[in-house]
Amino acid sequence: MESSLKSIVSLLDSPSTIAMGLDQLDYLLAQICLKPPSRQQQQQQQSQQPQPQSKHRPHAAQTLANNELYIEFIRLQDGFQYNVATKLITCLATVAFADDHERFGTSATNSHNYSSSSSADLTVYVLELLQGLFLLHYQSRNLLSAESTMALFLDLLTPELDGNVHIAVVNTLVSGMVREVRSIRRFELMGGLEVISRLFKMKETPKDVKLRILEFWFFYLVPETQKKPLPSHQPNDLNLRRTAEEKRNILGKYLGNVNGLVQELNVSKPFGDMKHEW
Repeated sequence: MESSLKSIVSLLDSPSTIAMGLDQLDYLLAQICLKPPSRQQQQQQQSQQPQPQSKHRPHAAQTLANNELYIEFIRLQDGFQYNVATKLITCLATVAFADDHERFGTSATNSHNYSSSSSADLTVYVLELLQGLFLLHYQSRNLLSAESTMALFLDLLTPELDGNVHIAVVNTLVSGMVREVRSIRRFELMGGLEVISRLFKMKETPKDVKLRILEFWFFYLVPETQKKPLPSHQPNDLNLRRTAEEKRNILGKYLGNVNGLVQELNVSKPFGDMKHEW
């Protein structure tokens, strides 16, 4: 595992081999997620009593808890040297705004049919891998709370970029914000709600992008707590948790009919119980 990650990190560090590094990472993640448990692991799972799911861990990580590849991968992701999410964010800044004539190496497997000459395709590829990493290694989601990282993601929501990039950005934001209050507060503080609402309102924005933004609003409006903040809490406190009412009022500054969204959220409950305490 360490040898594989060392090779991936090395490839991602060089613009001329980024595409190959992405392919190797894609293959590694597939191995981790698709590897069946051994007979011994199956017996261990059957003998263990069901444990309550940790509120700090995504379900994907729970299902891989006895996977030896996953355990070793997570151990290495906890350190800076082999944390590939950090490397992917650096790659994202490199490929997202590059001209299409710039080369980032040849894709070895081309499993996604992405051309190495297309900046938009490579950007989507990087974002899809980031989504997977955020769900597998929840500590990596803390990267979104950094001002520089969030600024990069908001830059990727500019109308000039490809609609597939917009969809991938929104998906990655959601996977990185699940139960990550600090990242949600950073998104608010840097004007993320205004940016994404402006993109939604534009006539030129494709319908599939608008649908994904609508789904993002449903996610955003999920309450993080039922308790109103104390007067001593500062508005720019990244650890501040918001109620549904607070979120509705904030989003209402940039979008009409937020009450309709809240009503639909409470009725359909796409995220289950609405009485969360993150």
